[in-house]
Amino acid sequence: MSAKDIMNAMDMLDEEFVIEAKCGRSRKKHMPRRLLVLAAVIALAMILTFTVVAVSYGPDWFGKFFSERSKTELSQDQLDLIRDNTVQVGQTQTRDGYTITLESAYTDGKVAFFRFLLVASEGTSFDADWYGSPGLSSIVNEKGEDFLDCEGFYIGGGGWHFFPEERENELTLLYAIDMYYTGERAISDSVWTFYIDGLWRGYRDEEIGLRKEQLSDGVWSFQVRFPEGCDREIELISEPVTVLAVLGGAHLEPRFQMDPVEIVSCRVRALTVEIYFRSEKKPEINGDFGAIYAVMKNGDLIELKRAAGAPNKKSYTFDAPLDLDQVDHLLFHDGTILPVG
Repeated sequence: MSAKDIMNAMDMLDEEFVIEAKCGRSRKKHMPRRLLVLAAVIALAMILTFTVVAVSYGPDWFGKFFSERSKTELSQDQLDLIRDNTVQVGQTQTRDGYTITLESAYTDGKVAFFRFLLVASEGTSFDADWYGSPGLSSIVNEKGEDFLDCEGFYIGGGGWHFFPEERENELTLLYAIDMYYTGERAISDSVWTFYIDGLWRGYRDEEIGLRKEQLSDGVWSFQVRFPEGCDREIELISEPVTVLAVLGGAHLEPRFQMDPVEIVSCRVRALTVEIYFRSEKKPEINGDFGAIYAVMKNGDLIELKRAAGAPNKKSYTFDAPLDLDQVDHLLFHDGTILPVG
């Protein structure tokens, strides 16, 4: 399995990926009741039941993943950043004949990837069209806060992707998260417990789309602490900046009228950029700024990819993490420059 295969499978997450939009509501009530009952027992038993195993691909796995995903060659600063902020976990649990190992994880606080290895008994073949756990998995810290939730406006979600390994009874599962919210939370300040409630497989069906079959009703749980500084964020706006944008739901194209809007906040992280703006036309309105580039200090141009949109807000991602110390400015379609730092 190459990182290129993963990149192709992940394309569905990159363009206008919006699963849910909420304002001022908590999603904690969606955590399965059985998980709440089992959480305390599982957390107490974790230290005794986890087994540390060798991690395939080693610490360079995410470096290879992002390298294949990126349209430009990654700099040594980027590779160092990825290495330093990748958590090598190696925690293993077995339920109903299936062994799941959380091998590694990476996040910038808004986009996150959790990489698992699924192993079945000898002679088992993974021949289904989908593997994973139904619904959004639960990821909570010691305070009961949900990794996928924060007070304020929320857009995003998570999903499972799978990739075959060389051995027919082994499978890599990648849980990928996009989340964009107005509230703030320091991801690295907590120990996060990732719960997988039940293991399923799915087969394509012409009538129902995906026919799912349960392989195990076990509950797996894994603990992760992300390194300090992994969720570093830089605010580029100290006072509003006027930029031309296409208002409404359309992408910026030459035939559309462009109107001035005021950018009131532009927050940059290693993998994400969030832009908040306002317009005199309406209190709440969608907008598009066209192509935006991160201009590096060495002159390289890294295009921001549209990720999600909401009234007065636009979110973008990068194909690979950027070293924020090497970003000089953001360049907008109309020539506006927002310096970094």
